[in-house]
This record gives sequence, structure tokens and C-alpha cells, in this order.
Amino acid sequence: MDQVLMRFEADYDVVLECIQEVYGLEGDNLRLGKDFRKTMALPFMKMLERHCGGIQMENLHKVLWEVYQSWSPLESTTGRSLCAFKRSRKESKSLPAWQKFS
Repeated sequence: MDQVLMRFEADYDVVLECIQEVYGLEGDNLRLGKDFRKTMALPFMKMLERHCGGIQMENLHKVLWEVYQSWSPLESTTGRSLCAFKRSRKESKSLPAWQKFS
């Protein structure tokens, strides 16, 4: 019997929204220095890493966590995170590999 295998790919806008929610829930732990790999953020960071061709999830977390902490409640977190994420990706493409997200 032939089976059709479908690979699930999450839209990264949705993944960013999930990361925002996780940061809201895990924010105190992350501020106290808890490793993000031991939080609910890990699976979403892994999904996002797949979309970012070569950018490690540690670096993604670092950028997104900084954006999240500077977020104003009057602005859309998802939109702001997405804009910052896209801007950082664009900037990183113009840098030599050793300078990306360092």
C-alpha cells in the first residue's frame, strides 16, 4: 500500500505568535537566567530555526528575547517581532558569516 507522507511546515508568523505567548508565560524564568531550552519556547524555536536556513536557534532566541523585552503594550508584539526578525535576517545576509548574530 502506498502512503503519502506530508511534511508539516508551520507558517513563521504563527510560530512568532506562539513564541510571544511563551515569553509571556516564561518571562520571569528567562529574566532569572533559565535556559530557554528548558522552557516551552524550545519546540517553537526549533520550528523557526528550520525557516531561517543556517541561523541557530540560540541566536534567534537572543534577538527575539531582546525585541520582546523592549516591546510596548500599545504596539503589536507579533508585528514588531516579525519586523525586527525580518530586518535582522536582511542585515545578517549582508554580513560575513563570522559576524552574523555575534
